[in-house]
Amino acid sequence: MGAFPIVDQGKEVIGGYSNNEKCLCKVNGPVIIFGDHTKVLKFIDFDFCLGADGTKVLKVIDGIDAKYIFYALQRVRIPNAGYSRHFRFLKEAKLPLPPLPEQKRIAAILDQATELVRLMQDALVKLDVLGRAIFHSTFGDPFTNHMSFCKQRILDFGDVTTGNTPSRKEPKYYGNDIEWVNSNNLNDSDPFVGEASEYLSTVGASKARIAPKNSVLVTCIAGSRESIGNVAMTDRDVAFNQQINSLSLPSEHMCIFIYGQLRFHKELVRAQSRGGMKGIVNKTRFSEVLLLSPPEDLIKDYANKWAHLHQMRKNTEQSLNKSKALRASLINQCFT
Repeated sequence: MGAFPIVDQGKEVIGGYSNNEKCLCKVNGPVIIFGDHTKVLKFIDFDFCLGADGTKVLKVIDGIDAKYIFYALQRVRIPNAGYSRHFRFLKEAKLPLPPLPEQKRIAAILDQATELVRLMQDALVKLDVLGRAIFHSTFGDPFTNHMSFCKQRILDFGDVTTGNTPSRKEPKYYGNDIEWVNSNNLNDSDPFVGEASEYLSTVGASKARIAPKNSVLVTCIAGSRESIGNVAMTDRDVAFNQQINSLSLPSEHMCIFIYGQLRFHKELVRAQSRGGMKGIVNKTRFSEVLLLSPPEDLIKDYANKWAHLHQMRKNTEQSLNKSKALRASLINQCFT
């Protein structure tokens, strides 16, 4: 980790760090960053190193509030030109310019709305940290197993199945009857598998592998090792492709426990990966992964705590969405 933050055109405010002081941009007052390719806008009020080509640095002239312009630019409709240059559209935009005191008043209102969004986002991060802490306080670290629980292979917990792809040569296999999920539907933002973009017909489902409710789906084939071990639970029956191995479990509380163990310790599966730069964990290696197998009363207690935490997360996500909607509405009102 370097001493100086790197600001680029990615979504994150800081894209990395550098020790190269020669590339340091020392700001005299705030600047606005615009991603020429990504259209991302950032308000920066600290010294930084400029990221890759395509990162535009905009300095607001004296007598105009920089934060006001930052919010005003978010109201500009910029055509999507793909991974092309977008600054040519932004520089032609006309912005309303009220007197400076009004600019500052508007910026202050939108700052408060932005802060509300940030607080909700921070709360989600802290809930995830709390979830990890609850698992560790109950079961410890699966690698060291300092609580000396028994261990079992994944295949000893339930039925392991590898997904498949019904033949593309048969259009009748694809339709609207059952979701056919892939690794893109397994991510850390949701404990349950996301909605698939593709569905199978009833005939296609008979040729597919189906994961019933209370299964854990795990990405075991991916373009990189880092994507191996992504995990989600099923709250409905879904079909799934060959990138994924499924573990069907006998109860909801066992499903939550296995999900937590794999979610917070992805290296349990990643350690079995073969295939060089790409990640591959075949069914046999996946089935042999050893997991903690504590007493059932501990598992049930953990599942109950997880359920309460999950409800808190859902409530916070709803508040976050409402905060974002409020912020967007205020920006629209202020610059219409």
